[in-house]
Amino acid sequence: MRNARTPAGMAQTDSRMVKGSTFTRDEMIAILKDHILTLVGRYKGKIKDWDVINEAIDDETGTLRTDTMWYKQIGPDYIKLAFEFAHSADPAARLYYNDYSAEGMNKKSDVFMPWSAA
Repeated sequence: MRNARTPAGMAQTDSRMVKGSTFTRDEMIAILKDHILTLVGRYKGKIKDWDVINEAIDDETGTLRTDTMWYKQIGPDYIKLAFEFAHSADPAARLYYNDYSAEGMNKKSDVFMPWSAA
């Protein structure tokens, strides 16, 4: 079974606590961590694959989107942190970055391919 929505994306779109509020970088990291550990931990061993981050690359520029609350508050390392938190919640789960039009070699794959080697 694959989760249709990403842990970070769910927090961004669903959390009334986060929307419209101002938090420090450390507070945002704590919110991201708590949300991912709660969600992925709840389904540990039941969901084998998680799309951890979705569509973080801008279509036009081929660089990270800077208009998301995670990027604005945490910076580009929110992606690495999200994967670390998801892995710690369920080390056996397969974790993915999901984006459309990234199947072949293009601006998007140029950004996320180095992540796969990390």
